[in-house]
Amino acid sequence: MINRMLNSPSIMTWASYFVKFGSSIFVLPLILTSFSEPEIAVWLIFLLILGFSQLADNGFGPSVIRAASYYYTGAKNIPKNLIDFNKNKCLLVKE
Repeated sequence: MINRMLNSPSIMTWASYFVKFGSSIFVLPLILTSFSEPEIAVWLIFLLILGFSQLADNGFGPSVIRAASYYYTGAKNIPKNLIDFNKNKCLLVKE
């Protein structure tokens, strides 16, 4: 059972998200009680940068890869969803 969980991509992805976000949440009370205001400000800036990097990593990567694959195959346009894709069967430029 444990080997199956450790080999599951979904569980490992969720564990990765928990470690990334959870560490910030669990460490924040310690930071607020033991550091001065300027040190807390620097810590919050680090958290902000970390949050933006995770947003860019999780949000934009698949969209850019999808657009690049359509461009590479010669598509005239990129469908917004599956309905648009099915409606316009001839997406590719024929030479």
